[in-house]
Amino acid sequence: GSGLWEDYPDIKKTVEKKGEMKDSFWMSWGDLVKNLNQLFVGYSLPSPATTASYSGSWISGDVKTGAGGNPSNDSFPQNPQYAFAVNEPTKVVVTLNQTDVMLTSGLLFDPKYDNAIGFCIMKITGTKARSTKFHPKKLSGVSATISATRSVSSVTTLMPGRYSVVPFTYSPDVELDFNVQVSSDKSIIMENEGDKMSNQDDEESDDEELGDGEVLGGILDKNLVDDFEEDDDTRGLQSMMIMVGELATYVREIGGEVKGLQEQCTEMEHKIDAAL
Repeated sequence: GSGLWEDYPDIKKTVEKKGEMKDSFWMSWGDLVKNLNQLFVGYSLPSPATTASYSGSWISGDVKTGAGGNPSNDSFPQNPQYAFAVNEPTKVVVTLNQTDVMLTSGLLFDPKYDNAIGFCIMKITGTKARSTKFHPKKLSGVSATISATRSVSSVTTLMPGRYSVVPFTYSPDVELDFNVQVSSDKSIIMENEGDKMSNQDDEESDDEELGDGEVLGGILDKNLVDDFEEDDDTRGLQSMMIMVGELATYVREIGGEVKGLQEQCTEMEHKIDAAL
């Protein structure tokens, strides 16, 4: 390592307590904020079983790769969608990137993004290739942030079933290029053929059977101000969608446990009847 560590023994001792010194560096907070304007913390699966990357565009008016906006819009299902199947409880990491402003603007410092981005992971049923309508009970995951930034991501544990990653811009009819990356700790089946979007489904949606879907109303319907990252409505939207996703997962898990108990009770009744 660098001989500079010996000039700062107290810092070296502190860093050593955190783990390996190899590939480690230290920077004062003052130097950090003076020289850097963004800090990214990555999440890396030890040995990802599945890794997929898709490039796409939000195109206004397109029914398969449209610019449908956030879930409060009726046009939300027109957003690009990437379907996959999970066969066992699996940790899935999704990252959504929009075009780097530094590449398009030439600004190396403090680049500004005009449009907030985010994504949902929606449960899809039957043979449908796409989520045909937003419903909170089908929300299985959501990006950790919905903001005007280079990238957003999430780590979600999904139960067996079929899902679709739906990237969106907060406002509808915003045309941008993007990239979606999906990784998992166990093997999953990605259903899209390369960057090509699946066709619209003829199969009818079963969302009507799920009841009222306006759980997110009142937050999603509000407009954002220009400064997305500081806006209270955006933070409220993020928190609400995360809570709804966690609640939906909890309800599914409880439902599975109840079904298991019912099966055990039925089995016990059969044994009692046989004994009598």
